[in-house]
Amino acid sequence: MDGAAADLVRRTVARDVLAAGQAGTVPAGLLRWAEKEPPTVDWRQVLAAEIRRGIRRAAGSADFTFARRSRRAAALAGVVLPGMYRPSPEVVVVVDTSASMGPGDLSGALAEVDGILARVGLAGRTIPVVACDVEVGAVTRVTRAADVELVGGGGTDMGAGLSAAAALWPRPQVVVVLTDGESPWPDRPPRGISVVVGVIEPPGRMGGPVRGPAWARTVAIGRPR
Repeated sequence: MDGAAADLVRRTVARDVLAAGQAGTVPAGLLRWAEKEPPTVDWRQVLAAEIRRGIRRAAGSADFTFARRSRRAAALAGVVLPGMYRPSPEVVVVVDTSASMGPGDLSGALAEVDGILARVGLAGRTIPVVACDVEVGAVTRVTRAADVELVGGGGTDMGAGLSAAAALWPRPQVVVVLTDGESPWPDRPPRGISVVVGVIEPPGRMGGPVRGPAWARTVAIGRPR
């Protein structure tokens, strides 16, 4: 990896070490290193890196299709062989619209997600946005995530939002969840989907353990003061 990516890894590890740095939980040498390493990590960089990782995974996959004949078909008269194609990566945003989420927090985070998608080459594409509290309130397809009208205000269950995202067609390869973390989570992610959880937290909680499912890539997002 290049220097910027390596620096991001070091800062992310240092932050996680400091968050878990109670006596007896991490080696003393590692804790001393983390205290010297600047732990501040821009969540936008982390989220962009995770989205890129999921997109690369999807772009590297291939499948068969009979809409395109195989180049080897000419050698087998009377046999139709499927060709290969590489699917275009699909990204879905699931937004927690429960009562604990302020509209300013959500609109700001959605605007940032728009900028990140533009930087990874997905600007101008139609993005499905799933609004969900304890159940799915709406699924909107927009060209800008920040244009979504957010509805909800009840409890929180992001598992319902993930299930709705996985049921969409075309099926997404990457799902970005924006939440405050106060949600039950399923035991495992939807099959074949990379999940990135952006946990919007109050300023006083930043730097502590980030609450998200163990199977997802979780990023702490600072809530504006």
